[in-house]
Amino acid sequence: MAGHRTVLIVDDDPKFVQALRLRCQDLGLEVRTASDGLECLILMVKNPPDLLVLDLTLPGADGLSVCEKIARDPQVKQVPVIVLTGRSDEDTLRRIAALGARYVHKGLEVWAGIEPMICDLLEVEAPPADRPRARDDAAAETGGVLAPPKILVVDDDPQITRALMIRLGALGFDVIRSASGKLGKLLAKKEKPDLIITDQKMPEVTGERLLVDLKEDPETRHIPVIVLTGVTVDGKPDHALRREMLGRRGAVAYLRKPLDFDALLGEMARYLTVPSHPPRRALAGIAAKC
Repeated sequence: MAGHRTVLIVDDDPKFVQALRLRCQDLGLEVRTASDGLECLILMVKNPPDLLVLDLTLPGADGLSVCEKIARDPQVKQVPVIVLTGRSDEDTLRRIAALGARYVHKGLEVWAGIEPMICDLLEVEAPPADRPRARDDAAAETGGVLAPPKILVVDDDPQITRALMIRLGALGFDVIRSASGKLGKLLAKKEKPDLIITDQKMPEVTGERLLVDLKEDPETRHIPVIVLTGVTVDGKPDHALRREMLGRRGAVAYLRKPLDFDALLGEMARYLTVPSHPPRRALAGIAAKC
């Protein structure tokens, strides 16, 4: 019976978990939840579910490490796993496939991707399209659908943060602004954005320092960070700084100002679902200040 099927949802975003819980309960499933990788492993061994739905970016132990441990444990290795992630790079997809897990991109239409997999794996039927969905306050905040990708923009230039908020917000992203690296670090821990866009040169806490702090913190080290800069050497690009940011500091992209918005969306598309957008053009009104 569908009512006896159990799904374990593991994600550290409580609003996302609650929205997903409601949808799974609509399918008649019993839902358990965990917020970090270590808790997931304990629950898997203590009381194995019929299905595991797992985010990759988790505190305690990341999702891929959890999958690897499950694959080696004879007690739970038969439990099917659906991996949710905003990443879409070839290495991540290859590792997910090698571990025998299914992949769903964690974007605006995540439920449309995950529902047919759940129904297939657990042999349950989706509710009729015209049947009211279960709701509560958490679901109502997003209109009964899962929340859009969350972007944190960190820059001491209010023109830049405002322009990015308007342009990214128009595409459906949930955008948070920070005027300093210090506040940006606090917001990254509190809000757990899906991606961070930061200026390189800021007072007090620079983009470089912010990257170091984010990568040293288990709660934020998996968040992809795109660095923006107007720094030059004798009017030419600072290639040494670029190598530093993309190499030892761990940024996923390094873009120059004035910012080409289409180039930014291209980099974001490696980690998030980016809706269609206008032809390539520079983001108007943004100076090369850094």
